[in-house]
Amino acid sequence: MKLENADNKAMTSEEFKTVGFRVDQKMAQVIFRDKLYSAQGRIRIIVQEYMANARDAHRAAGKSDTPIEVTLPSSLKPEFVVRDFGCGISPEVVNDIFVVYGASTKNQSNDMNGGYGIGAKCAFSYVSAFAVTTTVKGIRYIYSAFIDNDGMNQFTLLDTGPATGPDGTEIRIPVKASDINTLRGWFADITHEWTPRPSVIGLEASYTEPTLLEQDSNWSLYDNTKSPPFIMQLSPIIVLVDDIPYALNRVQATEISPEIEDFYDALQESQVICVMRFRIAEITVPPNRETVDLTPKTKEAILLTSQMVGKHVIAAGKAKVAAAVTLDN
Repeated sequence: MKLENADNKAMTSEEFKTVGFRVDQKMAQVIFRDKLYSAQGRIRIIVQEYMANARDAHRAAGKSDTPIEVTLPSSLKPEFVVRDFGCGISPEVVNDIFVVYGASTKNQSNDMNGGYGIGAKCAFSYVSAFAVTTTVKGIRYIYSAFIDNDGMNQFTLLDTGPATGPDGTEIRIPVKASDINTLRGWFADITHEWTPRPSVIGLEASYTEPTLLEQDSNWSLYDNTKSPPFIMQLSPIIVLVDDIPYALNRVQATEISPEIEDFYDALQESQVICVMRFRIAEITVPPNRETVDLTPKTKEAILLTSQMVGKHVIAAGKAKVAAAVTLDN
């Protein structure tokens, strides 16, 4: 995702001494690791970010139609594994990008998610260690990512040598037994609209298919009385950004505009869910990627889509009335 940078122009003078602000490395890691994500959002972020990165790796390799592979945790094997078949992560990219907060290969393109240089490290918000195996041009590299005794994130190369499988990257993250069902639920919600959906190894995912009422190219209306997916139970407005879902709460709806607040309430009263679909460039997502960022661009996109839905519903209602009148005559 291309980042939106402010165009600041400052007047300076050599007559005054200027000292640039710096970042304390340890404190920065603590903030990114422990303070960036909400407690309830960490499972969702792990699932979302590593799968989105894997999907982007396929896009970069020209394999958009090839599903990524995911192993969901179970009581016998409490581990979340994401495997892609992209180009892999070279030692140079590991050194210059993967282990550097803020560095990204995706901040100059609107064809890929992220761009903040944070998502690849998000497992540290949940566990103290995870494993990365990557194959580049037939050479396999096995790494251990861990938090050392001083509280610093480390990335150690454990082994390297010729690979027996295809290029690509595999991430392995241990999962607490109490979080297994939550993680499996988020997997199904996040990938529900993906094409193709991930290929699940071992235990299959459990998808809930909502009852469709109306749809257009960039929105759908679903029946909220027929046990929709979990995320659709959180809000009557779901914002899809590159098919990744974000539930819009009522406070956000109010902040956007009175019109969206009324739209939210009308959907809730009617027990209808509106799913809005947007491309990456159309909606701003903050660094923690737990929700949408209500920038003017985001507000306008959501408002315009809600107006399209309203016009369609009104037109459909008029058509039904006209058809009823015709039958009566």
